[in-house]
Amino acid sequence: TTNWKPLRVLTRIGTSPACGHMKIPTMKKLLLLSASFCVIAGSASAVILAEYTFDADSYGPSTTATGIEGSNVTGGSGLSTSPVLSGTGNPAKSIAPQGLSSTSEADAVAANDYIELKITADSGYTLSFTSLDIDLQRSNDQSATNWFIRSSLDSYASTIDSITSIATSPSAFASYTIDLSDAAYQNLSGEVTFRLYGYGAVGENPSLRQDNITFNGSAAIPEPSSTATLFLGAAAVTALLRRKARS
Repeated sequence: TTNWKPLRVLTRIGTSPACGHMKIPTMKKLLLLSASFCVIAGSASAVILAEYTFDADSYGPSTTATGIEGSNVTGGSGLSTSPVLSGTGNPAKSIAPQGLSSTSEADAVAANDYIELKITADSGYTLSFTSLDIDLQRSNDQSATNWFIRSSLDSYASTIDSITSIATSPSAFASYTIDLSDAAYQNLSGEVTFRLYGYGAVGENPSLRQDNITFNGSAAIPEPSSTATLFLGAAAVTALLRRKARS
């Protein structure tokens, strides 16, 4: 009779006849490794997206985040002249749109009394806003007393926020923060244009100095499908193990 010997099954995790005693990750480890691809792909941290200080005699941004572009600041047709760079700023220069003599928000919108700038996410990036920081100065009693902001996301139909009854301050700027954390300003692709309006000024060529216009938020490479990323990660790890096994 034939003496059958039981086949000894290797039950020790991490060993195999093909790989000797090389440790092979368990499924849990594979999933953890794969998940790291998701974290890397979708990670983002709060940064300055675009900042306009005007100190270098430029209408463009002095700072932009990776994956973000900022346009030059331009003026609406209602301004009496193109926006000018004032020699008074915080600390050096500021932008001073002139002709802000409308008497209400509605009139300022109808008259195109604004400066505007465009923030764009590069291809492959998404854009999320958290806030806008801005310094304003009403240098004399003829300057505009009110300021508000709108965006292209709703075709400039509604006001995001406003600052009213700005006090006269010949020697100092006042700092303000506008909340942009609304869901409408999260995970955007492409571009967003913001219009910064002023009204309530009197006299000839009245203005409102604006400086350190800073958009805060995050720019990220969109996260791929979690399932697809897990499979890609697992496939990469498996391929690496096979190469090691052959060597």
